Amino acid sequence: AGLFCAYELITKNKDLKVVVLDKGYRVKKRVCPMNKSGVPCQNCNPCAILAGYGGAGTFSDGKSNFIPKLGKSDLTKYMLESEANKLIDETEEIFNKFNMDAQVYPSNMDEAKAIRKEVAKAGSKLLIIKQKHLGSDRLPQYIDGICDYLVDKGVTLIDKADVEDIITNDENDHELTYSTGRKKETIKASKVVVAPGRAGAKWIQELADKYKIPYLSQSIEIGVR
Repeated sequence: AGLFCAYELITKNKDLKVVVLDKGYRVKKRVCPMNKSGVPCQNCNPCAILAGYGGAGTFSDGKSNFIPKLGKSDLTKYMLESEANKLIDETEEIFNKFNMDAQVYPSNMDEAKAIRKEVAKAGSKLLIIKQKHLGSDRLPQYIDGICDYLVDKGVTLIDKADVEDIITNDENDHELTYSTGRKKETIKASKVVVAPGRAGAKWIQELADKYKIPYLSQSIEIGVR
């Protein structure tokens, strides 16, 4: 979400000053000690698997589901379904721009719909999803490609930035305090977008509690393969 936000901002207004702070590192520095045979989890802070550019999904198998509603993820809560599908198409175009393209599944849509009809007769529902499988071996380099693009366009990327507080003085006047090691820094910005991902879920909850910002906790979906 953070990378896409920076992409949208700098693509639509090249004169903007955009800074992306991440608790972790760029992809090439995200190395887990457990990759070495026989090494147990070292409880690294930040965790190289969960934190870093691209978030926890960087080392996933890279499945892209092009559908407005999947489980509890539902874009139609926020916009019309037609607008959601348009947004999905625009997202796919950006993916393709960074070579994040692959064979589309189901490869035979007519056959899939025929199977769905048979499933419906049995009293069940088959969800047909337009899907691409990018692959865990390729996904990190795609994420790194987006980062390179942003840097080339003048976006500042700050690694291992532990954000401590966000203070709002006015609608267009915010102060973000963060530390990199022992060094503390403050950024003044007209707008701040928070996209903490899985690794920052507890942090954003603590920040919301501090400033009495209401939020909704949702149950977690678990899939079995």
